[in-house]
Amino acid sequence: MSTSLPVAASALEIETRRIAREEAAAVLESDISPADWVDQIRSPLGKRAHLDAARRGDFPSRRVGKRVLVRRRDLDAFIERHPTAMRAPARPTANDGEDDLDREMAAAIARRPK
Repeated sequence: MSTSLPVAASALEIETRRIAREEAAAVLESDISPADWVDQIRSPLGKRAHLDAARRGDFPSRRVGKRVLVRRRDLDAFIERHPTAMRAPARPTANDGEDDLDREMAAAIARRPK
């Protein structure tokens, strides 16, 4: 009985290697090159935005180990659909009436009954 476990383990290892060889050959024969895929480290979106968009399903993605891969064409299409956002207007300076508002609020608080 103790000999069947190592035999089963070696048979499983042999089958795993055969499948890995077949998968590697299929990838090499396909027209997909590694340059067609982008992971979160090389993404023009940045790591966090890439992972968030993939998690939301904004574009198709594949998880390979710790990497989240996206086809370059899907990522480019996503970027084209989402133009750069406008910047928020600058905050007003202290001379733009904030002093008046601060004075009015301080006066209102001082007049409040206790």
